[in-house]
Amino acid sequence: EYITKLKDNLLDIVSAKPSRIKFWKDEFEKIIKSKKIDTQFHEKLVETLKYSQIRKFPILGLYKNIGINSCVYCNAQLSVVLDLEIYKNKPKKGQIKSRKALFELDHFHAKSKYPFLGISFFNLLPCCANCNKSKGKEDVLFYLFTEDDNDLDIFRFELDKLSVIKYWRSRNLNDIKINFNTLLTDDSILLNHNKYFKITQLYETQNDIAEELLHKKIAYSRAYKLYLEKDYQEKLFPDQAMINRLIIGNYDKPEETHKRPMAKFTQDIAKQLDLIK
Repeated sequence: EYITKLKDNLLDIVSAKPSRIKFWKDEFEKIIKSKKIDTQFHEKLVETLKYSQIRKFPILGLYKNIGINSCVYCNAQLSVVLDLEIYKNKPKKGQIKSRKALFELDHFHAKSKYPFLGISFFNLLPCCANCNKSKGKEDVLFYLFTEDDNDLDIFRFELDKLSVIKYWRSRNLNDIKINFNTLLTDDSILLNHNKYFKITQLYETQNDIAEELLHKKIAYSRAYKLYLEKDYQEKLFPDQAMINRLIIGNYDKPEETHKRPMAKFTQDIAKQLDLIK
């Protein structure tokens, strides 16, 4: 019955969005409890779905096109797709022959528990090896894909204000302290994210980026930014976003967070310092 349901609904399952994935999880749970699926069954099913072949090439083009270039869990490591070989002869001349992913694909819902989701696009998240290893088969609360606009921006990095005062007195980098918080009233997702991905400890090693932004706050005064906008926007900068990228050294919009590592951290600190809006 499990195999039949998968076969009859494969296209829907492969393209299922988060809410639809939940529906299918409930449906398959009625057939076999996820905790009762044995290793041999799940490995054979994932093999039948040709997951190993799909992750080597077909799905890599999708990730390259949607522009996710950093680990979806920590945003501190690159997760890019390299084009290694290009066909030189017709009829495929110019087309990509082989690619390599500099990331691992995490099954958000573990394939050992939910093998029917083995090749579902919205269940495959590009992440760094450290985060993938840390998460393992565990269930985490943060999910990259959402259909609720309220879940688009739930974390926040902040400079500790007293530490900034201390830094300006000492000019000692180690005096800069970073806080990692959630915008939600319930902090369970924050605790869960820190538990598996050690975000607080990870970003404590990046306070030199915060230091640079503190100095840029002084160097790029409001008057100087207006000067750049007035005299160079048409000549040099195509839009305000490019000026912001010049100033903060990263992408400035929340929807561009995964285009480059450290973008979330940089955006949050830059906004706190009024370097960008």
